[in-house]
Amino acid sequence: MEARPKTRFPGSTKHSSNGKSGYTVLVPLQDLDLTKTLLPPAIRTAKRHDGKIILLNIIEIPYQLPPSEAKQFTLEREFKLQYARQIIETAGCDAEIMVRVAHRIPSAIEQLALSLDIDLIIIWAKNKGLLWNKEIYQKLYAVNSNLVVAKELVETHFEDVFIQVDDLQAASSMMEHATYLFGNEEGIIHMISEYSENDEKSTLRKVRSIVDGFHRQNPWFAGKTIIHQLEQKSAAREYLKDIYHKVTGSTGVLVSYPSGKRSRTDSWLAEVAKDLNLPVYILKIARIEPVGIDRIANQVQQWLGFASEQLKA
Repeated sequence: MEARPKTRFPGSTKHSSNGKSGYTVLVPLQDLDLTKTLLPPAIRTAKRHDGKIILLNIIEIPYQLPPSEAKQFTLEREFKLQYARQIIETAGCDAEIMVRVAHRIPSAIEQLALSLDIDLIIIWAKNKGLLWNKEIYQKLYAVNSNLVVAKELVETHFEDVFIQVDDLQAASSMMEHATYLFGNEEGIIHMISEYSENDEKSTLRKVRSIVDGFHRQNPWFAGKTIIHQLEQKSAAREYLKDIYHKVTGSTGVLVSYPSGKRSRTDSWLAEVAKDLNLPVYILKIARIEPVGIDRIANQVQQWLGFASEQLKA
């Protein structure tokens, strides 16, 4: 894959993938049991972009206690993360351990992601409870990094990955992140694309063009992509169940974050996956930086907003 340069514009917090200039994957690791789920995709991503992995452990303390009260546990946490660091370095990637003391885990992850300009965050989250609630959803949605959320505690080495493409502009990025879930570079991507009765051929042409372009630009990927076009979601459930039962390899599902700031995270494909006991991963794609005239217009709007605030002050 060709390296893509960093871009930095006023008011932005994200850059595109970059290669040797510093692609960084952040893995919040509160429990070593998560290594089998989070480290495989993190290692594949870092190796693909010649980047590094930051292992983050957060010591959460009550608000009434100062951070200094928990400093004594820092070395203990660092020692525990050495096991994960060894796995990463054995795989040929650079790794760094960070232990932070904070009153709230979501805020700590957000602050670190912003300060270090993280490219990708890979995190595990229960459906309820630890690390998955409205607060962390809002915090990590606000950070302009790619975000992969594993919803089950499984080993991330799949042979087939189903992806639901609701936005064709995000299709290539979803395909790329799907490859990080494979156990090798010969997996099969099952792309689920919806169409209306009036635009079946048009949508199919667009999807095929995106798929062909992805494979041309990523010759390292020796796998294949199968396009499944569905007109009605009601029929999709039985169709997908039928496909799944014909798949012989281990299978995962990648769905996209909903647009906007809703707290709902499941999709109809995720619901089907739940019925089939398939592991689900949720992807939030970083916002694409505007270019050309759009970038100039965006800059002008930001400058006018800044000037307006100064006049009010």
